[in-house]
Amino acid sequence: MSRVKNRRKAAPLAKAGMILFALGVVAIFADMILFAAGSRDLPLWLNLGAMLAPVGLGLGLLGVVLEARKGSRRTPA
Repeated sequence: MSRVKNRRKAAPLAKAGMILFALGVVAIFADMILFAAGSRDLPLWLNLGAMLAPVGLGLGLLGVVLEARKGSRRTPA
């Protein structure tokens, strides 16, 4: 299959958001698994890592919105 020539690439801000979101989700799963296994004093870095999911989601949404606004300014009405 050939790629579409005029396909837009994801904005760098959206890519960073996706990466942060994925890292946050991994930290959430690790946190849940350790808690279910009986660990009660989980490390602070793991709990802070879980906060990357909402931060990444917000950053990704911001990147998508900014890219859409920039794209709508380029195309004439």
